[in-house]
Amino acid sequence: MLSTWVQGTNPCTSGWTGVSCNASSSVVTGIAVQYASPLLAVPLPTSVVHVPSLQSINFLGSGLTGTLPAEWSLLTNLRSVQLGSPNSLAGPLPPIWSVLTRLTSLNLGGNQLTSTIPPGYSVLTGLTRLTLAGGRQHRARKLHSGYR
Repeated sequence: MLSTWVQGTNPCTSGWTGVSCNASSSVVTGIAVQYASPLLAVPLPTSVVHVPSLQSINFLGSGLTGTLPAEWSLLTNLRSVQLGSPNSLAGPLPPIWSVLTRLTSLNLGGNQLTSTIPPGYSVLTGLTRLTLAGGRQHRARKLHSGYR
């Protein structure tokens, strides 16, 4: 994805741009590719599921396309997902993401998402910041009381 990301090298010790790691265990905990120039114009990667230690994904304004991958539900350590514009993501919010119970921040603002908030998201009690179409932020109180 980036020129410093060289297959076969350790992202924690090889200076991969936008990758953060746990210092004591050398496992990847975050990926941040913000406001890429030029815009990436590639589908949102599903391959990140191979990094189960991920706590944050930040592709804010990177020009990504496609839909929100249901596969990301396997990333049960996720706390923050930042996918706001100018990305071109479309489709529904994956109902299966309700298993991401550690999420505290979910930014999907400025995309072309087509669904309401799935009822199962009410179990995301740690979610304190939710940004949807047009960059509107919704407080968790509204989400947890059945806001759609």
